[in-house]
Parts: sequence; C-alpha cells; structure tokens
Amino acid sequence: MNSSSRCGATSTADSSGDLLRTLDTGRVDSVAISSDSKRLVTAGHDQAVRVWDSSNAQLEHALRAHTGAVLSVDLSADGTRLISTAGSTVRTWDLTSAHLQHAPQGHTDTIYELAVSPDGTWLTSASRDSTVRIWDTANGQSLRVLQGHTGTVAAVEISPDGTWLASAGHDTVIRIWDAATGSLVRTLTGHTEYINELAISPDGTWIASAGDDESVRIWNAATGSLVHTLTGHHTDRIYESVISPDGTWLATSDFTGRVQIWDVSSGHLRQSLAASGPVVAMTLTQDGTRLATGAGRAMTIWDVATGEATAVMRMDANVNAVCWSSDGRSVFAGTADLFGYRYIT
Repeated sequence: MNSSSRCGATSTADSSGDLLRTLDTGRVDSVAISSDSKRLVTAGHDQAVRVWDSSNAQLEHALRAHTGAVLSVDLSADGTRLISTAGSTVRTWDLTSAHLQHAPQGHTDTIYELAVSPDGTWLTSASRDSTVRIWDTANGQSLRVLQGHTGTVAAVEISPDGTWLASAGHDTVIRIWDAATGSLVRTLTGHTEYINELAISPDGTWIASAGDDESVRIWNAATGSLVHTLTGHHTDRIYESVISPDGTWLATSDFTGRVQIWDVSSGHLRQSLAASGPVVAMTLTQDGTRLATGAGRAMTIWDVATGEATAVMRMDANVNAVCWSSDGRSVFAGTADLFGYRYIT
C-alpha cells in the first residue's frame, strides 16, 4: 500500500459535486495530507512539491530541489518533516521553515516507493536498482542497504511498531527485514508474477500482497506462513490495496475496474464494486466507512457496508491520486492534466 495517497489545479466542491475552488498547480502524481488535515501536499511532473493550507486553499510553500517528476511524497507522523522522491533522489524538508534539510544519495535508479517510520526517526525507499535503503531523517545519512532482491523493488511497508519492514517487487519474493540491524528475517514465496502491492495490518500480525498474477495473498507476519490465497475474482493485475482500521477486511483493486472487499479471517469475498475504469488510486476514511477510488476520469465514493456508490465525480482527465482528510469531510484527487479536485462530503 503506497504510503502517500496518490492535483494541476486542485478544486473544492460541495456534497453535490459542484465545483467550489481551484488550486493552481501542474499535473499531480502524489498527494499527502497531515494527520491533523491542516496541510495538503501535492507533487508531480513540474518538479515542485507544493504545501497548501487545506482550510482556505492558500499556497504556503513551493519547494524546488528536484530535477525530475516527483512521484512520491510522505509526511512524518508529527507533521514537521516532508519527504519527496524523484528519479533516484530523496529530499527531506523542514515543513515549518520550508527549508531543504537533506539530499541523501545512494540509489542508482528510480525510487518507486517510500515510507516513514512511526516515530519519524528513519525512512525507507524501494528502488528499481533492486535495493531497499534505510535513511536517518535527522541527518540524511544512509543507515542500511538491504540487498537480496533480484529485480525492481516496487513496494515497501513498515510495521506499525517500526521494528521490521517488508519489501517486494519483480522477483515475486516478499522479504521481511529487521529494521534495527537490516538483517533478512524471512522470505515469503508463492506469487508467480510481479508483486505490485504490500499492506500490513494495523496490529502488525499479517501482511497482504498482490500483483500481476491476479491473486491476493495473506501471510502470518510472525511465521511467514500463508494464511489465504484469494483468487478467482480479479481478472487483471492488482494495483492498489487498503486495510480497514480494525484489520478485519481488505480492499484490492485491478485494471479492469473491479474493487474487491475481502474478509480477512475467512478469506471470503464480502463485496465486489465496479468502477468506471482501471482503479489506480484508492483511499479509505479513518473510520473505515467510505472508500474513494480513482478510475479513468472519475472519482467515486463508496459506502463500504452496502457496496453502493454514493457519489461519482467527473474529472477533466484521468485520476492519479486520492486521499481523505482525517475527519472524512474532504476528499482530494489529483489528475493527469492541470486540474485536481477537493470535494466536501
């Protein structure tokens, strides 16, 4: 599960979907929001990272230090530090002063995903160069280089207690690492094609993985044993996943526009939702009652309990990124042209 939720311009609308406000930016590929929902961060192809006051849509900072499209952004839990990646580079920023803190070097190819530890003291990045790196957020120094993958590392996630992390990618193997030592704890095998997505349960007891082999697998995090293989409902590569706050269910999406909601305990399918195109972005409210998906030129809000689409919001271009505010009243979407949207629900 991508650590930052994945606007161009960003706009505001009321519950009917009527447009209220537009934020002036370029194409956006990644979106993050602070835990208190006061700040929204957008980034994309114009190489800038923008920080907005989400209450009044005012631009606070435009941060420029990258020389390529910014594909990932994330925030520390306390909201004081911003991390961004473009190409093989990582940048860390002081969000209060908007100053660039560090520009650590080490990866030799594109970084596909990053994650920040729960206590904010370190971060990890996964790259096409087949490595996972752990960085000290205070000084930007490389703490550990995790080697063992034999292809692109497309996904990395940190456990809720910050003691271990999981990585996976094109070699079809999931690797579990000790965060303190960087040692390999165990490997999980079973997927037959690229793994695109990892997610860790809120209590850290299980891991979900999914990818091009159209299967979702649930693993016991402590033992590495396979708990469930969920197959037969996805008919294309699986791209996104989100886990409910209580850890009882998992939602996965694919390129056919299908979103499947699974019961984790039994492995049974709870709901099957049909979006308007390939679902490349998905986010869940903190209470787990509503799901937002980005598919083609539409963002759809779903009632998780009933599986009904409660709102469909048409865009001017394909949706790349979506995220909810912490109170569940606002949902933000980034699109592939000069427009992004914020809706009040």
